[in-house]
Amino acid sequence: MITKLRVSNFYSIGKDIELDFTKGGKSIEDGYSLYKKGKVSTVNGFYGANASGKSTFLRAMYVIVKIIYNKNPMQALGLNGPDSKFISPNLHTDYKNKPSILGFDILLGNKLYRYDLEILDGCTIKKETLFVTDLDVKSYKEKEVFSRKEQKIIFGPEFKDHDAYFSVIELPDNQTLMSHLIESFPAGHDFRDYKDKFFVKPDDLDVMAPRIAGVINRAVSIDKLSDSNKKEVLKLTTAIMSQFDETIKGVKINTKNNNLDISVEHEGFYDKVGMLRESAGTRELFTYIYNILNVFNKGGIVIYDETNRYFHPEIESALISLFKNSEINTSNAQLFFASHNHDTMHILNLDQIFIVEKEKCSSITYKVSDIEDIKNRDNLKKKYNLGLLGGVPDVIDFKHTIKQFI
Repeated sequence: MITKLRVSNFYSIGKDIELDFTKGGKSIEDGYSLYKKGKVSTVNGFYGANASGKSTFLRAMYVIVKIIYNKNPMQALGLNGPDSKFISPNLHTDYKNKPSILGFDILLGNKLYRYDLEILDGCTIKKETLFVTDLDVKSYKEKEVFSRKEQKIIFGPEFKDHDAYFSVIELPDNQTLMSHLIESFPAGHDFRDYKDKFFVKPDDLDVMAPRIAGVINRAVSIDKLSDSNKKEVLKLTTAIMSQFDETIKGVKINTKNNNLDISVEHEGFYDKVGMLRESAGTRELFTYIYNILNVFNKGGIVIYDETNRYFHPEIESALISLFKNSEINTSNAQLFFASHNHDTMHILNLDQIFIVEKEKCSSITYKVSDIEDIKNRDNLKKKYNLGLLGGVPDVIDFKHTIKQFI
């Protein structure tokens, strides 16, 4: 579970920001997972106006995951070309020539890891560090796993045996040391074992997903499964899709002659319907729902941008609520989402709601719990619409500007 996120000079974010997804206390509470140092929130929502930077905070998590698990981060992020960068710095002059910073604290079993990167010009790793705290040891003393400054790598006292390997290789400046540790070394085993527990759906990096790319990629991945697993996945996916359209009775994936055919069977139809002809909500379910629900079985982290885009508000609320329900979320699956649907605020506690705004060309965020005189029992939707929480567009100015062009 991610307990903290650190980011600066990254897309719309300028100044240093650290988000904390934990709180103190040892009482059992829906929406939180107990750990040795307190409680971790299992659901965290980002709200704000268009272009405020909601997606940027989720994108930061997405990029960290991709570059620590892949030796070729450009390829992992779907980028190519000689000028490609795996991140884009904030282009405001205040941040010119400054490094971008990405980092998070992540709880893996009873160990709390702190990982940080400094990246220059969008693709050159200048610094990289990893520290670990064993929560089974009462002192909670943080230990250094490694520190890297450009090509110089220093391992902590308990990991000195790794020196022999890394003293004879030259690490590319766009490649993380973590991508090597995860693949081959004991110091990265906790991360390696967690690799399949991330599910990321970033909106802007996956724009075509509901229409073409995501549907095709999902169909190909399902078709590679064993017959029994393929049947299980399609059965569950069909059952959920039929909640949108009760006539849906099955999904078929055919890859004969190197042609991919994804079709949906409907009750009473004399012919199949191609998946790309289905509604956007149905395609969204086909593409993502099995992976999301599977997180509840094995535990893990879901990073989902624009949960409101293709789902009815009640469906969106139902999905979000699952992560807060301790009777269902027994594996402490964790959700980070961004939404324009402020009706979903009532599901969350005040410290689980992050308001995002732009301030001097930089996205900032704060918890609703940090706002004076706001209580859990308040009508958050009403207060948000009135601008008392921040993060709302200036509709009066918007209307006035539009009128000038009509």
